[in-house]
Amino acid sequence: MKVQIPPSAKTIMERLTKAGYRCYLVGGCVRDQLLKRPVHDYDMTTDALPDVLLDLFQEYPLVTSGSKHGTIGIVIAKEVIEVTTHRKESAYLDHRHPHVLTFTDSLQEDLSRRDFTINAMAYDQAGILYDPYHGLEDLKKKQIVCVGDPDQRFQEDALRIMRAIRFSMQLGFVIEEKTAAALKKNVPLLKHVAKERLRDEFHLMLESNSENLLGQLEAYGVLTVLFPLLASMKGFQQDNPWHPYDLLTHTDIALSHSKNAPLIVKLALCFHDCGKLFTRTYDDRQIAHYHGHAAKSAELADAILKAYRYPTKMRKDILLLITYHDYYMQPKDVFLRRFLSKLDNRYPLAFAILQVQYADDCAKNPALAKDKLDIIRFCRKRLEEMQKEPAIHLHDLAINGHDIAALGYQGKAIGEIKKELLDHVIAHPDANQRDTLIAYLKEKEERHE
Repeated sequence: MKVQIPPSAKTIMERLTKAGYRCYLVGGCVRDQLLKRPVHDYDMTTDALPDVLLDLFQEYPLVTSGSKHGTIGIVIAKEVIEVTTHRKESAYLDHRHPHVLTFTDSLQEDLSRRDFTINAMAYDQAGILYDPYHGLEDLKKKQIVCVGDPDQRFQEDALRIMRAIRFSMQLGFVIEEKTAAALKKNVPLLKHVAKERLRDEFHLMLESNSENLLGQLEAYGVLTVLFPLLASMKGFQQDNPWHPYDLLTHTDIALSHSKNAPLIVKLALCFHDCGKLFTRTYDDRQIAHYHGHAAKSAELADAILKAYRYPTKMRKDILLLITYHDYYMQPKDVFLRRFLSKLDNRYPLAFAILQVQYADDCAKNPALAKDKLDIIRFCRKRLEEMQKEPAIHLHDLAINGHDIAALGYQGKAIGEIKKELLDHVIAHPDANQRDTLIAYLKEKEERHE
């Protein structure tokens, strides 16, 4: 089967071959080309040592941060090609990193240390595919299979547990029976993996748009390790006419309606209802209600996002989406302008909130949710139109703090009056004139007196 070699990789292959070394495309770029999927990064492996690579390609910009692991990045035509010397590894002492890493001149030894057969294929300049572990056959069977003993592979590096599930979701493959059994057995080893690495793999799973994503993680026992709170939602019946599904299933269905949405939308959907576990009450008809669950969900999610070291801005945006996921939208311009004002006129956030709400309502009783879905569609369309109009901010008011102070207001009261005036102008845009706003405040005082 033909694999395309990009010009930058050909340049590297030709120079190494001329110098008496062997060089191959390896791993994901070979796999994805065989699957006719887009290739984003090209990795290569060679029997040339790192010092040789530094010498042979000294006229190119080089990335040497991975040199102690045998990897040199060669920048050709603004493209970084990572070239790694064939490696073999000793025992893994921490379930993540090899105790000793040594170089070898054997391609097969190098491929033998890789995680899955579909990632253990190499392709040379002559067009020969090296596939000692039958990765091509597993591509055809659409299955994820470990190279060698799966139990050993997962014990060596526990992150492979996440990678196996992620590849399964991205490619639509099944995890082969023995590999799946070893995966489940070794799930507790995930505690040895850094939170950031677990987080990044989870992001790739979310971006795969796989159906029943949380259910799959729960079935493998991984959800209990990653997010015990979400795992506890399984079987939690919502006992409400709006909700025919248990809490975990509802969340999974909502996620399935967020295909290609921004990552913050998907993450908000994961945690948007976790507060229901702690806010359920029943009325006299034994119908459950969840007053304040959005705020509780945001509180719980905040602790989880901090534990996984999310950047502050991203974390705050996710929490805002959770807080507003149950905010009842109204198809009125005045309401939408006030809604935008609460978000400091950040249209991307407003659209993200509507995406969360839409996905959430798609996971409810269809007969009851229909009207809400229609309102969300209308609001989204109207916001798209409003985006072309100038937004109104506090600094756009035709009256300033000195004007307000001249009317007898002091200190914090001036800020509160500004917010009140902004709300008034949002509802009545034509009122944003200095004399009109001063008259509005004087009339307000007269009414008060």
